[in-house]
Amino acid sequence: MVRDLFDMRLLLEPLALKSALEHHTKLDFAKAEMALDAADAERDLYKLSQLNWEFHHALYHPSGRRTLMRTIEHLNRASAFAETIAKSIVVRSEKSAAEHRELLQACRNADADGAIDRLTEHLQLAYRDIQNTEY
Repeated sequence: MVRDLFDMRLLLEPLALKSALEHHTKLDFAKAEMALDAADAERDLYKLSQLNWEFHHALYHPSGRRTLMRTIEHLNRASAFAETIAKSIVVRSEKSAAEHRELLQACRNADADGAIDRLTEHLQLAYRDIQNTEY
């Protein structure tokens, strides 16, 4: 199940990000940064999961692709559940924060290739860490 979720996210999230890149505004970046800043101070797994989605949503939403966004949100919620079960959000919180900030900077720089690369790497590392989490 977890592999399926991340395989689908690896296909759909770069598509959403690529579609959104030319439509980002300062407000989108501010929303993403606010989610990152709040996550830095948060230790509650459920709230961290919500903030993670708020960050990704801020970067993808400008795509205007509603069906794609609903699908990604569903996949994100399902994979967030798997991450919470595996307790990988706590394990990954520092790594994830750094990866998110690199992704946000690439988006701010309008670096499409860099942003897609950062996102793909972020999702791959999250999946790897879930696989390596001991229960």
